[in-house]
Amino acid sequence: MLSAVTMREPNTPPAGGLVVSAIVFYAAMAVIGAAIISAQGLELVPTVFGDGLNTPRDALLGAGSGLAVVLLTWLTRNLPAVRRLSDELNPLVAGLGSGEIALLAVTSAIGEELMFRGGLQPLLGFWPTVLVFGLAHGGTNRRLALWVLFAAAAGILLGWLTVYTGSLLAPVVCHLTVNFWNLHAMASESTPPPPAEP
Repeated sequence: MLSAVTMREPNTPPAGGLVVSAIVFYAAMAVIGAAIISAQGLELVPTVFGDGLNTPRDALLGAGSGLAVVLLTWLTRNLPAVRRLSDELNPLVAGLGSGEIALLAVTSAIGEELMFRGGLQPLLGFWPTVLVFGLAHGGTNRRLALWVLFAAAAGILLGWLTVYTGSLLAPVVCHLTVNFWNLHAMASESTPPPPAEP
């Protein structure tokens, strides 16, 4: 999940409209990604689902890859640098429920994968897309440097899944899995913001 969250100043509670803002942001990203795909002469449905012959395999590969990333995240959660990053980002999702987290996970996975792996990777190439994807998750903000590195590493995995499967289904499912479980973990470690003053 990128700029819809990183645009907010860290260590501030999310605004009541975070989920709505994120949905609009990721919908716009999906539309732009679909337009870039189309401008390259590629068809949207085959770009997302491939030829349809390997749909179960691709979905399972995506889910399995996502769960492996979630496990790695969980195993490294107490490292000092990871703990500092968590402390920085956790307030952004404080108080979000499972439904809101699911909406964020689905919309961010679809929007980002259409844009980065579907639109930009064929246009820019594998490694430039990895770099742009990493920087989109925190730019040059030193406090978010670890998140930028994590996103770039995730971009390598997501890009490889795209190349290996020939479609966006595996990277979308992987991305959705990572965001769903990691946002739940972040929200569970966060203190909800105080109620708004009447």
